[in-house]
Amino acid sequence: MLYSTAYNHKFTLILQLHIIIISYNMRNFGYKMNEQKHAEFLEEFIECLNSKRYYDAHEALEHIWFPRRFEDSDEIRLLKGFINASVSFELEMKGREESSKKVWKNYIKYRQLLYKVDSPHLNMYHSIARYIDSVKI
Repeated sequence: MLYSTAYNHKFTLILQLHIIIISYNMRNFGYKMNEQKHAEFLEEFIECLNSKRYYDAHEALEHIWFPRRFEDSDEIRLLKGFINASVSFELEMKGREESSKKVWKNYIKYRQLLYKVDSPHLNMYHSIARYIDSVKI
């Protein structure tokens, strides 16, 4: 058990270092996603939801959200909510109902931002929210 705990701690530290390095590179070397790529990731998210590949849906939106996660932006928080919805679906599919409900509450918290966001992707965000709501009902 001690080995397992030490291994998990080491893995966590390595993962945190990896995230720090990626964040530094994105911030300092001018990474900026263009609107077309943003739309492509949104379309991939929808395709993954349609085929019940919820983990992959989560990964698609991570490409948009992760580099911008520290921004004070309603759009970024809305995307985080969509990610939470896909995670909730994945947890539900795996039979982890309590965890799914907890993550779903985060989606609900961020969903209201849909009406505050000013984005060229607003129509797609509304479509995503309608789809997510229809799946959960």
